[in-house]
Amino acid sequence: MIYQQLIDRGLKRYPEQVAVVFHGQKWTFRQLNVRANRLANALLDLGLTRGDRVGILLPNRPEIIEFQFAAAKCGIIRVPLNARLAPREWHFMIQDSGMSALILNHDFYERLTEYLPRMSAPQHLVFVGEPPAGHPGYEEFISRASETDPRVPVNEEDICAIGYTSGTTGMMKGVMWTYRSRVAANTHAMAELIQPREGDAMLHVCPLTHASGLYVMPHYIRGARNVILERFDVESFLETVEQERITATWVVPTILRRLVDDPGTSKYDLSSLHTVIFGGSPITVDTLLKAYRLLGPRLVQIYGLFEANTPVLVTRVESMVDENPSPDNPRLLAAGRGIINVALRLVDENGHDVPLGQVGELVVRGPNVMTGYWNNPEETARVLRDGWLHTGDMAQEDEKGFFYLVERKKDMIISGGFNIYSREVEEALCSHPAVVESAVIGVPDPEWGESVKAFVVLKEGHRVTPDELISHCAGLVAGYKKPRSIEIVPELCRNPTGKLDKKRLREPYWKGRKRRIN
Repeated sequence: MIYQQLIDRGLKRYPEQVAVVFHGQKWTFRQLNVRANRLANALLDLGLTRGDRVGILLPNRPEIIEFQFAAAKCGIIRVPLNARLAPREWHFMIQDSGMSALILNHDFYERLTEYLPRMSAPQHLVFVGEPPAGHPGYEEFISRASETDPRVPVNEEDICAIGYTSGTTGMMKGVMWTYRSRVAANTHAMAELIQPREGDAMLHVCPLTHASGLYVMPHYIRGARNVILERFDVESFLETVEQERITATWVVPTILRRLVDDPGTSKYDLSSLHTVIFGGSPITVDTLLKAYRLLGPRLVQIYGLFEANTPVLVTRVESMVDENPSPDNPRLLAAGRGIINVALRLVDENGHDVPLGQVGELVVRGPNVMTGYWNNPEETARVLRDGWLHTGDMAQEDEKGFFYLVERKKDMIISGGFNIYSREVEEALCSHPAVVESAVIGVPDPEWGESVKAFVVLKEGHRVTPDELISHCAGLVAGYKKPRSIEIVPELCRNPTGKLDKKRLREPYWKGRKRRIN
């Protein structure tokens, strides 16, 4: 069943029920679909056709859901841009995708100003909120268009979206999702994570352009509400859960930690919650057990990746805690077990299965897997081999099918639910005229799971302070990617073959700790 049919299903069954809630405003299923139809037709009126790319760059807002539906209705490929990235990164995604139009607000437009003269795309800008002179506002833009569903034909293998993720080389890559892979991910979520019922409510506090957006459709087709918060703070989150009778949400471990550490959390009625999905970054066993004591059997852990339309591994925390509530329980370090309709293997460097209990690279096959990277056949061929997606994550499997992620082949840092690749931070550091070499690692962080730490070697005769280097990076990479601490060292440690030895760099910080990687 392709996306258009899923949208029709929700509309036909629940036309006058509330579909979306934002800042006290409510949209029914019918109103949401009328606005999505108008947006789809407005894009077509610009001369766009099936397969053209259109981007969206906004904080959490209902327009993101409208755009998600409109894209399916008119056959365009949506390109969601992460609002937390740096302008240089948005510029790359805009140019690489060749998008014809971009929906954004004035704040993001101002941050892109220095790049606009160098941008050949997009041809059209549509502004949510007050537009600059000469550009249309979103409401005016859609009000002029027909509210009739355009019904542009699409098929299961058409690309529905391109989501950008970084690579081991530091270059961003556009992951191509088909309608088939997106529907499969929704089906997997409903089978393994959430079972929404009519009248339920999903709270979106993490970016709708990121993983949280996966849970829009499962709730929509079951007659449940999608409730949107623009950003997270403890009080707003808890008030919304209580007032809207939220039944499910998706959070990163950083949010879980803030909830369990806030003394005010116990004052709120959280009894409506039946599912709290978390993942995307490391979580300590201490936080996991505290969250379980606070929330009970509601916690569902996931591991996933853009290339496989998350999730791939799932486990309910009570199954691990009830088995053994001790902090020393090794199963509390598990990332999860494989989901239905997705095959998993652990393989060695030659692609052969490793024996049970030994470390191998996790590879994935299933209908949720991407079709490849946009305009990047070399990287596509590297990660999609013989029908299997090579994740780059090293893992072990136990006798009950639990997978434990033990290392990142891609040398990735996960902080606050966002992926950070050391290479792109190293490149930013080395662009400073005083820096000759750098090495970036992830170190334990009680709030974010991991934070970025850099070791820097300066050119002879040059001087620069760590704070100056951090400020330099702030203009080149997203705020969450810049180093939180920098050590200036005479040289970087290397192994006997001369290769940089990051394992030795990490050891002092992770010694005596169980490094949990989700």
